[in-house]
Amino acid sequence: MSVTLRGRAQTAPQTTRASAWARALARWSYLPLACILTLQAGVAVLTLRNTAFQDEALYLYAGRQLMTSIRTGVPEIDPFASYMSGNPYFYPLLAGIFDAWGGVEAARVLSLVAMLVVTICVYWVAGHLFSRESAIFAAAIFAFQGPVLFLARLATYDAMCLMLLALAVVVAFRASTARAPLLALALGPLLVLATLNKYAAMLWAPSTLAILAWQTLGARGWFQALLRVVLALISIAASAALALAVLDHSFLHAVAGSTTSRAITQPAPRPGLIWEVVALGGIGLTLGFLGLLFAGRKRRMIALILFGSALLAPAYHLYKAEPVSLDKHIAYAMFFAAPLAGYAVTRLAGAGRTLVVASRSWLAALALCLIVFLLGAQQGHWMFHTWSDSSGMVQVMRSLVRPTGGHYLAEDMEVARYYLRDVTEDWQWVGPFWFEYTSKQGQYFAGVDAYKAAVADGFFDVIEMSYGVAAPLDFALQPELLSGKQYDLAAKVFVQNVYGAAYTMIWRKHVVAGAAPSGDQGGGPPPAPAGPNGFVPFTPSVGAFGERPSSGLQALYPQADVPYGSPLAMASAWKNAAPWSVG
Repeated sequence: MSVTLRGRAQTAPQTTRASAWARALARWSYLPLACILTLQAGVAVLTLRNTAFQDEALYLYAGRQLMTSIRTGVPEIDPFASYMSGNPYFYPLLAGIFDAWGGVEAARVLSLVAMLVVTICVYWVAGHLFSRESAIFAAAIFAFQGPVLFLARLATYDAMCLMLLALAVVVAFRASTARAPLLALALGPLLVLATLNKYAAMLWAPSTLAILAWQTLGARGWFQALLRVVLALISIAASAALALAVLDHSFLHAVAGSTTSRAITQPAPRPGLIWEVVALGGIGLTLGFLGLLFAGRKRRMIALILFGSALLAPAYHLYKAEPVSLDKHIAYAMFFAAPLAGYAVTRLAGAGRTLVVASRSWLAALALCLIVFLLGAQQGHWMFHTWSDSSGMVQVMRSLVRPTGGHYLAEDMEVARYYLRDVTEDWQWVGPFWFEYTSKQGQYFAGVDAYKAAVADGFFDVIEMSYGVAAPLDFALQPELLSGKQYDLAAKVFVQNVYGAAYTMIWRKHVVAGAAPSGDQGGGPPPAPAGPNGFVPFTPSVGAFGERPSSGLQALYPQADVPYGSPLAMASAWKNAAPWSVG
């Protein structure tokens, strides 16, 4: 009897200590996730800084215009819905509200919050399928991928779209195990909202339904799987019908033009695209494949669905030879691959091994996460500086434009128009992608001929040329500009990004002494003096145009007498595609 009592007396403290440890672990169970989210936000905000990318400028400007249109009832001039790759009344309008509050940085906060939510979804999916350790590694691997950090600081559709897709996947998993099937109805609004934010989200809608079907089949059988998929489809159809009833149908043209029947304007060599996939997502995809191999028979099919979904975006880009937005779409792939990657790292870290071997394996796993962090931070910084700081160009343009009149041809129109929206109107701006013009002699021109005729007539008051995506047009207009008949080179602005350095050329129409330029009342001030943003006043001369670029730009256009062509322009031209070509 005494032995029994002693045994109980010895066991009680051990049980108490074990329960205390369990409570402590439960209390701090989300601490690793909180640390990951804090580090993800800190790295994105502190290291990724630049002026607005042209896609950001387009969407934020559109949002501001739509806000004005809703408030005043005056329709916007630019038909945004007819060419954008997402409905402008969703992300652009929401981002425009944030932009009105705090500029591009406030709009980028919206993307950061969305990507933090995606990281939480990765953590939940990995924990739901595998283990808490897998969830921690999955969240860490996902959060510090270069494309993920990039999207966290980019004020475009992608972060919001990926967040809605991630929430739809979480709902699919939850609906598969819920007692009542009605939770499946939530999939419709989430998937339709994701698609309206960015039409490319349709690519992953079948994956979400496949997750719902397979997981329900394993948990509750064929009937419940069929019932929940049918409910999800009804919800999708109802949500889509509601959207079509409420929204202007002009966006349907953009769905075909930007996504389903997209014309590839700048096809890229497939080996180069494969290398980009490997460079930006190789570690995550490799670990995801290992996670697929490690998954047992019970989880093999769901692992296959996740890994197959991760390959959808790279496969599409390789099939179409489409370089535009591949870097952003790698982040979508990482969302589906990350839970498998976290499971693979957990298995490689020594599950079922001796304590000594396991501890060494865990150190190796942490070292792998550190490599992902360092590589991802470097890639994110590189991606965020593939476009040049536009502050110098905007400074010069601000000294030349007028709010009451004038026409401005700008190769970087979206950026210039966004930053100068307080002193110009939408109708004053002309971009480099399409133009129609009737000359002073009454002749009608379109395309490049229209630009040439307008320059010959002195139609534009200011012309900005960066020899980037519109380099062929720049070369076509160059002879007339160099002739000095209508324009003087007002300034050359030094620009630099990860590809190299160059100059943006800004031309100003002749100002006759005592006369005001078009739409002006007094001739306007001269360009600002040289400053830290790289603005350099410039007086053109014959000898000044003898320089040639040290890149493939000259090889691409050997017939052109390039003044200050950009060594970086053609290497990154597909990243700065026309607004109706962006993904």
